Amino acid sequence: MPNRTAASTRGPLDATVADAPHTSAPDRSSRTDLPVLTPRYLDLGVLGTGGMAVVHRVQDQLLDRRVAMKVLATRLASDPTTRARFLREARLLAALRHPGIVPVHDLGELPDGRPFFTMDEVRGRSLGEVLNEGSASLTGRITVLGRVCACVAYAHTMGVLHRDLKPGNVMLGEEGEVRVVDWGIARAGAVGVHGGTDSAAMPAEHAPEDHTRFGAITGTPAYMAPEQAAGDPAAVGPHSDVYALGALLYTLLAGRPPYRGRDPRQVLAGPPPSVRDVAGEAVPDALVELCERAMARKPDDRPTAAGFEEAVEAWLAGAQRVANARASLAAAAERVPDAEAARAVADQARRAWMARDAVHPLGATDKVNAAHWEADNEAVDVDVRATLLEEEVVRALRGALAEAPDLPEAREALADRLLVALRAAEDHYDTDAAGAIAEELREQVAALAPTGPARARLETGLDGGGTLTLTTDPPGAEVWAARFEERHRRLVEVPAGTLGATPLRDVALPMGSWMLTVRAPGCADVRLPVHLRRGERWARVAPGEAAPRTLRLPRIGELGPDDCYVPAGWFVERRPDAAAAWPALRGWTEAFVMRRFPVTNREYLAFVNDLWATGRREEALAHVPCRVNGGPVVGYALDGDRFVLCPDPAGDVWDPDSGVMLVRPRDGTDLGAWLATRTGLPWRLPTYAEWTHAARGADGRHFPMGDHMDPAWAFVKGSYPAPPGYLPVDTFATDVSPFGVRGLTGGTVDFVEDRGPDGPAYAMRGGAGTWVPTASRLFGAHRPESAEARSVWHGFRLARSIA
Repeated sequence: MPNRTAASTRGPLDATVADAPHTSAPDRSSRTDLPVLTPRYLDLGVLGTGGMAVVHRVQDQLLDRRVAMKVLATRLASDPTTRARFLREARLLAALRHPGIVPVHDLGELPDGRPFFTMDEVRGRSLGEVLNEGSASLTGRITVLGRVCACVAYAHTMGVLHRDLKPGNVMLGEEGEVRVVDWGIARAGAVGVHGGTDSAAMPAEHAPEDHTRFGAITGTPAYMAPEQAAGDPAAVGPHSDVYALGALLYTLLAGRPPYRGRDPRQVLAGPPPSVRDVAGEAVPDALVELCERAMARKPDDRPTAAGFEEAVEAWLAGAQRVANARASLAAAAERVPDAEAARAVADQARRAWMARDAVHPLGATDKVNAAHWEADNEAVDVDVRATLLEEEVVRALRGALAEAPDLPEAREALADRLLVALRAAEDHYDTDAAGAIAEELREQVAALAPTGPARARLETGLDGGGTLTLTTDPPGAEVWAARFEERHRRLVEVPAGTLGATPLRDVALPMGSWMLTVRAPGCADVRLPVHLRRGERWARVAPGEAAPRTLRLPRIGELGPDDCYVPAGWFVERRPDAAAAWPALRGWTEAFVMRRFPVTNREYLAFVNDLWATGRREEALAHVPCRVNGGPVVGYALDGDRFVLCPDPAGDVWDPDSGVMLVRPRDGTDLGAWLATRTGLPWRLPTYAEWTHAARGADGRHFPMGDHMDPAWAFVKGSYPAPPGYLPVDTFATDVSPFGVRGLTGGTVDFVEDRGPDGPAYAMRGGAGTWVPTASRLFGAHRPESAEARSVWHGFRLARSIA
């Protein structure tokens, strides 16, 4: 029997097996009084004793190396059967040349006549000892099994059956070797190879303790095939060793052998408990299936040893791929916080630049412009770094999935990041990227197991539906929903029915852009745009507040016929260059009212004529349109004590119902103050945010009618074949915002007013009748203006706050 000296084991079981101290015989090679077994070999001590033989560590003086010498036990030296079997084992091992089989170097007799043979000393532990520790990983255990299979498959090609495969007969060497030992009851000659046919069993009185003999039965019952347990030598063949390999796999998976005890009749009584029942659900399906096939009751249903090895190696290759995939998953997980932090910084930098750009002074010096440009460059750099980190994470996850396509956690992790990327692309209004990401995400979700929380969660995220919560004053208001859908390149409202009466609590609603119409007796209908982002729980929560705002419905009489009510809420500001995938700016406005149309010449004439009639003639003259402050009046003329419309220098007469032009921002402020004294309502110029909210609603569209523009839809360049002159403000019914405000795309450009650090700050918003359609995008005209600025096509509209 081979040496089982305790030593650390390296290789197949990796670092999962702890080092153990040596317990072998002491090294006595330096002594001069060593016993001489033969003239060639010096005895270095006994390594182990078995039922049939003793194993010594010896010094081969001829080759100057240490080897193990197996010597037939003294008490069996006169037994011809045992002697013959001992010699047969030596010759059989000598004929088998495989890394998994201990090589034989010499065969001879001691001076007392006992036969011996020498072989490599195996320094290590048995697989059984390692399994008892319970420290080896499954992959390490199966790696050992794969090498055992290779050894057995080779032996079968040489016509040799081992007949006693078990954990105790698998040795794990210090250098990672895996050796199948104890070929003492092996049978050779199945295909006419060395040793002849052997059907004799080991004598019962010399059998090791875990061997059992009933008639011609030989082997270890816990790992014995049914045909072997039946005691029919003719029925025992390579398939019997395969059964033992299956039983060995059973032990590796379940932590216990298929059978307990030494009685082979239990093997004949029926199959052992299912390895799945014993090992639990955590063991791999492929290994369970292989174990069951190898331990099939019928020999013909079992694979060959080579086939068993192939299945084990295939699983190991997959396990290695899984290990590589999990390493990629871990690497990706480590980068996720960095990527998310970088994206937050990048988005903040972009938004900060957009906010500065919105008030960037017209005609600024190069010094001021340089600082502005540097801020833009920094925002671009941060955005690139964030994008690279995000791509690195997704690339690592794709690599993990490519390594192990059947690894659910790799697919799930990739799907989760794709869902994050999809939300980000949608928040950036990058429709091309969002479409590509959504398609890949659908493929990944479809490949997940059809049941389970991961698929359900990701399908919910892919579906994108959210919920809506809304309370109103008064309560009990009926809420009707219409979905914005693109028809012929314009967004139109497609009715979807009622959502019920308020209060509404977490009402399910598909993602997208919606228009809610809220109606209650005694109140004006309120239009409430809602942009439900992917998976969002929507509620009217103002910045800095925790609870949702209640929507107050204006009572009948609070609004005039041309008053458009804009409830408090969020709006989205987008850059026109959507391909750059800039983040959207989300802003909040309190409730306000905006007049449906720009201020017309008819309305402005009433203002200046009232000033003139009440003796404020210098103010009236300062307010009438002109090209240069203090210069000649344009389009207006005094007719007695009244201003009337007259031909301008081009010979055109302005339409009374066209928007007033060539006026200043301060003219709009003064007009609002004049109208406030007459109506008791706080009319004024709208703010930048109010104008944007009124024009875009909640979904960040580029134009009031959607993301596309056609000259037939608004008063812009190309609306008519020839110069159209000055058209009434209600000419284009298609140039209308979600709140019903008209003429925000073309006609006259509107002045807006905000409070700056040094007083009122003015800017332009919207498009003009002579501008190309792309220049009329809602973000396009935002440059700051002075209070005294005048230009053709510059006008204004009025707004007021409302509780």
